[in-house]
Amino acid sequence: NRETLVFRGNSTTGDFFVDGIRDDVQTYRDLYNIERLEVFKGPNAMVFGRGGVGGLINRVTKVADWTPHRAFRLEGGSFEHKRAQFDLGTPLNDAVAVRLTGVYQDSGSYRDGVNYNRWGFNPTVTFKLGEATTITAGYEHFKDDRIADRGVPARPGASTTSIGGPLDTPRGQFFGDPAGSPTYTNTDAGTLYIEHRFSDAVTLRNRTRYADYAKLYRNVFPGAVNAAGTSVSISAYDNAMQRRNLINQTDLNAEFSTGSINHTRLCCKNREA
Repeated sequence: NRETLVFRGNSTTGDFFVDGIRDDVQTYRDLYNIERLEVFKGPNAMVFGRGGVGGLINRVTKVADWTPHRAFRLEGGSFEHKRAQFDLGTPLNDAVAVRLTGVYQDSGSYRDGVNYNRWGFNPTVTFKLGEATTITAGYEHFKDDRIADRGVPARPGASTTSIGGPLDTPRGQFFGDPAGSPTYTNTDAGTLYIEHRFSDAVTLRNRTRYADYAKLYRNVFPGAVNAAGTSVSISAYDNAMQRRNLINQTDLNAEFSTGSINHTRLCCKNREA
């Protein structure tokens, strides 16, 4: 019911960032509007001042700039998999540029009763205020709607403490109740980014992000198989979440050299609500 990262043996659902801002809600994400992924291995405090020990992922989003963008992608595959995404951007003049990214996906599964549906769009606009200052505003709506599939239970092993591997069962068999296992996430997020360049070496940046998350996770799933391997217990889980984040972050970057060694100095101020 969420994405989980494993860095250097450490499992985490909270070490997600987007454009350098914390994005630790337990939800699903998509890469349709992502320019690149930055993967940091090591303590989070090395960059973001937090306490995670394994590492983190920072998603850098696509924003409007003065480069034309015309990209389309279509996918089709087994089990009624269909996906389309696009990336359209253009400068309107020397001072204003716009960009729109979007995705739609509707897929089935080899498991009976399981499907995945998601869609999202992310428009951005960038303004140039002179040669040294730019302002970028954006909004994203993204929804993921699917059936939670916990897979196949393990069959008993040779002893009460051993596991004999996956239960031998038809590939499409769903253990539990697919109709009783809906899960969805709904994300609405707005961003405002301001950058001012004092020189080629010194830059001041401020980013504000407001995000509203709604999530439902309901699952009827299998438990342990009995010793004879003839029956399996069934359990259920239900959880709903509503969360709103408001984060403002200011960064002052300075680059300089001492002899043959280049340095980047980062000063950061962060407020969260």
